[in-house]
Amino acid sequence: MMEYKNLPDYAYGYARKNRKTVIIMKDTGEVIPCKAEDIPPKKLNKEMGISPGVMAIMMVGHGKGFKYVKENMEELSLMAQAIDERELET
Repeated sequence: MMEYKNLPDYAYGYARKNRKTVIIMKDTGEVIPCKAEDIPPKKLNKEMGISPGVMAIMMVGHGKGFKYVKENMEELSLMAQAIDERELET
C-alpha cells in the first residue's frame, strides 16, 4: 500500500474551471499553470512515471486539500490501486 510520503512532490492534473493541464504541488496544494496546458495530464504523468491512480490522489488533494489526503491515505491508496489495475486491463 502506498504511503503519503511516497507521493510525488508534484503531478500534472486538470484545472477545475477550464480543464487545462496544470501542475499540482503536494502538501501545499498549490496549482501552477503549465506551458503544456493542452497536453493531457495522463500523458505527461506517464512520462514522469506517475500512474493514473497516483494522479487521482493528487487530484483529490487539489480538490479537498492534502490534509484530507493524509487522513484518508489508506482508502485513497486502495482507490489508486483499483484505477491502476483497470488501466492495465485496457
